[in-house]
Amino acid sequence: MFLPLLVFALFASSALGVLGETEQELLKRYGRQTKTGTSHLPGVTIGGFQFGAFQIVVGVAGGKSTFERYSKRDQTKLNANEVAALMNANAGGHAWNEDKDSKFEGKRWILDDQTVVAELPTEGKDLTVMTKAGAELLNSDKTPAKK
Repeated sequence: MFLPLLVFALFASSALGVLGETEQELLKRYGRQTKTGTSHLPGVTIGGFQFGAFQIVVGVAGGKSTFERYSKRDQTKLNANEVAALMNANAGGHAWNEDKDSKFEGKRWILDDQTVVAELPTEGKDLTVMTKAGAELLNSDKTPAKK
């Protein structure tokens, strides 16, 4: 059982995208996009990819990836080892700290340098890793409109 987890961790850290990659780097890493388009978020384009057992939705702003949402193609829950491997692939050598003060419904982590946030909703089917700017864009979309 340990060997498959080790293989997955190595696969995830080398094969899955990293925040800050350009659209060309994302295409090189994942291959052809399965979906592409604009977003209702200002200045954000969306790219969808299928890579191995994963479906990945990437938000690009300013020419670089600002958020990446990982889910399994079969829509099952991500297990703890998959979540850890995906987060480690995006840690850039930093450590994740759980955000216990978060109002997010699920688990939320922040890198020790405060530049990247990761969120795993309670149902556990997708993990979103985002830059601080990406988090602000996504959260601004959830804020009720002012009258």
